[in-house]
Amino acid sequence: MTKSEKHKNAKRREKFNFKPWLIVLIGIALLFLIIFIVYAYDSYISPELKVVELEYGDEGNYTDKKRGITYVAAPRCYTYIMKSGERYAKSEKNDLYYIGYKDGDRNIMANPENWLATDIDHGALIYYNPDKVNLPGGRDFLWDRCWLCNTDGLVFATTEFDEKTTDALLSAYYGADESENEYELHYGSYDLLKEIRVTSYYYKYVYLCLYLFGDGEGNYYIGSAVDRRLVKTDSSVFEPIFGDKNES
Repeated sequence: MTKSEKHKNAKRREKFNFKPWLIVLIGIALLFLIIFIVYAYDSYISPELKVVELEYGDEGNYTDKKRGITYVAAPRCYTYIMKSGERYAKSEKNDLYYIGYKDGDRNIMANPENWLATDIDHGALIYYNPDKVNLPGGRDFLWDRCWLCNTDGLVFATTEFDEKTTDALLSAYYGADESENEYELHYGSYDLLKEIRVTSYYYKYVYLCLYLFGDGEGNYYIGSAVDRRLVKTDSSVFEPIFGDKNES
C-alpha cells in the first residue's frame, strides 16, 4: 500500500469516528422522539386504548378481568344524577360510562372501579362493584334533598322540595311503624301518582326513588322497592306536592 493510499484510509476512518458526546446527544434525541410518538399515538391516533375492556356475562354482569372487578346491576329504584358523558368501558353488549356531576368548580364523580352506568338508550342502569359498595337503603341512604319528577315520557327530576316538605315526606315514610307495611298486599292495586328522587349526603351521584300512590278514595301511600315497603300517610304530606290534592 502506497503512502497516498494509507493517507486516504486514515482520513476515511477519521470521518466516521464519532465522538462520545455526539453519541450521547443522538441517544437523548432518539429517546425524546420515542416518548413523543407514544404520547401522540395514545392521545390522538388511538384513543380507544384508554377504554377499559369488559366482558358481559350470562347473569347480566360485567367483568373487568384485568382488575378483578365484577359489576352487577343495581335495582331500578336507584338511578344516577348525571353521567359525565365520557365512556369508561366497552363490551360486546354495550358501553358503560362514568357517573357524577359538576357543581360550579366542584367535580363530583364516582370512582369508576365502584360505580358505572349505561346511557339512557340502554335503560340508564347503574352497575356497581359489590366488593366495594353496599347499596344504601332506608335511613342508611342519609337523605339530603327531594326532587319531584315529571311522569310523562323520559323521567327526570324537575322541582326541588323545600326543607319542610322534604322532612314531612321522608319522616312519614321512614318513621312509619313496621306493622304499617302494606307492600305485598296492595302495591299493584294502587295508582302511581308521582315519582320522588332523593339525594344523599354521602352518595352524591345517586338518586334513590320513592313513589307516591293513591287509591282513588283519598288515601295516600309512599313506597320504595329498596325496603319493599308501602306505608299509608296523612294527606297533609301530599298537599305541597299536589296543591289542591288533585291526583292527576
